[in-house]
Amino acid sequence: MKITLIISFFLSLFCSSILMAEALPKIVAKVIDEDPNGTNVRDVSGKIIFTIPNNPRDRTLRNNIYVMYNEGPWFYVSLRNEIFGYMHSSVLGLRNSSINGDPCPLQRSPRENSPVLVWPETDAILQILDMYFVKYPESERVEFPVWVKVSYIGRQRGKTVGWMPTDCSWDNP
Repeated sequence: MKITLIISFFLSLFCSSILMAEALPKIVAKVIDEDPNGTNVRDVSGKIIFTIPNNPRDRTLRNNIYVMYNEGPWFYVSLRNEIFGYMHSSVLGLRNSSINGDPCPLQRSPRENSPVLVWPETDAILQILDMYFVKYPESERVEFPVWVKVSYIGRQRGKTVGWMPTDCSWDNP
């Protein structure tokens, strides 16, 4: 009887955490790590729970990382195969898109009127560093990632760190 109750408790806890994670707003990222041994997904203790293979024929897992929030340089992610865990910012990136044919700029701060630092080319891969969440609407107390802090290495200016709106990143195929 005790074992059944304990199993039921942990099963309900596990299911509720999956449902809660699915309800969180998220951005779609891709693995930019080219380690031939693959890229690790870890649990909260740092233990490796899954390795995303670096297989050029099957990029599905590498191109569909759903980033929900971050704790410093560690991002809580969901994979298409329903694995939840943490990945380091050094292995995650976004693909820059365009709005109405114009490239999206990197800006100094996460505000629309912030000065533009650089205009990365469309389809450039940008490393994710941080996310800026905004409560919207206030009555619902839900936080949505609106801006993403990224690192971009350009041909002319070298490395630039700046912010871009999340609607400036492609949903990776």
